[in-house]
Amino acid sequence: MKRSEQEGYTLIELVITLSIVALTLLFSAPSIADWAPYYRMKGDATTIAGMLTNARFEAVKRGQNVTVTFDPSAETVTVSAGGTTLNTYTLSQSVDFGINQVIEKDDLNASGHPPTKKITFAGSSVVFASNGAATPAGELYLMFDPAATVNKQYFFGVAVEASGQVTYSRWNESGAAWD
Repeated sequence: MKRSEQEGYTLIELVITLSIVALTLLFSAPSIADWAPYYRMKGDATTIAGMLTNARFEAVKRGQNVTVTFDPSAETVTVSAGGTTLNTYTLSQSVDFGINQVIEKDDLNASGHPPTKKITFAGSSVVFASNGAATPAGELYLMFDPAATVNKQYFFGVAVEASGQVTYSRWNESGAAWD
């Protein structure tokens, strides 16, 4: 018998391989969809922390006050200086400013008291002075919209110290503490 020198895949091999790939994607898609809201919230916390840090740098650079305002009803964060809006950010779908009774042990600044408000900055804003200091120090918390059908155990918090230092953390449900 003469052997063919052509190499390649048969149609049956190709169909079986594509079927295996399709089944793998089918079963992994729900787990990917479950994590997407978590990463949206983490992205919101990171973005807000970055906006606060940039507002601090902008205040030093401009030599004037820069204000960051949090609007829970519109779910926005706005940075302004001298009456001019520099930046506005809207929270992702299904993410809200807020907390619930899950956080019991400690707040972001380790005062030993659980947070009682979703935004602890007086007047829902913080002002960075030209020396980088923040008035008032405070915190804000992010949670999933109570009406959303996502895992509600995830929370993020962003804190600003009087020195102007900005930090953000994730609530670790299993350790009942901020990471």
